[in-house]
Amino acid sequence: MKARRARLRARGTASVEAAVALPFFVLVLSGVWFVRDRQLAIQSAENQVRSCAWQYSANDCSEVPKGCEGVLAPGTAPRANTKVDDVLNDAKSAVVAGGDSKGVIETVATKLLGPAIGALFGRFVEASTTRQVARPGILGGGQTVVSGRYHLACNLQPTTPAQVVNDAWAKIVNF
Repeated sequence: MKARRARLRARGTASVEAAVALPFFVLVLSGVWFVRDRQLAIQSAENQVRSCAWQYSANDCSEVPKGCEGVLAPGTAPRANTKVDDVLNDAKSAVVAGGDSKGVIETVATKLLGPAIGALFGRFVEASTTRQVARPGILGGGQTVVSGRYHLACNLQPTTPAQVVNDAWAKIVNF
C-alpha cells in the first residue's frame, strides 16, 4: 500500500512540474523562433544591399540595376568651394607673413589637387534597406525592424593613364 501511494505522489509531482515548466519552454521556443526569423531578415537585407551596390558599382555607378530602386543612394566626395585664386592669394599671404616654403607648397598642393583627386576617386554608393519581422505575442507582439547597409566605391570603370590625367586636369580647371 505504501508503494502505491508513493507512485501516485510521484505522478502528481511530475504533473505539477510539467504544468509549471511548460510555459517556460513555450517562451524559450518562441524566443528561438523569433531570433531565427530576425537573423534571416538581417541576412536577407544585407544580401540585397551588397548585391545592389556591387551591380551598381560594376556599371560605373551610372545605371541602377533592376530591383534595386530605392535601395541605392549615390554620392560623391564633397567639392571644394575655394577658387584657384583664393588658394594662391592665401599662399602669397603666408609667404609674406614669414611662412616656410614647404608648408606653403603643401597647402597649395592639398587645396588644389586634393579636391580634384577626391572628385575623381571619391564617387561612392550607399545602399540601405529594411525588413520587418513579426514578434511573437508571448514576447510582446508587434513588429521589429531590421536593416542592412553597405558602402562601396565606384572606381571600376576601365581607364587609360592618359584619360586619368585628362580627367584630373579637367577637375582642377573647372574648380
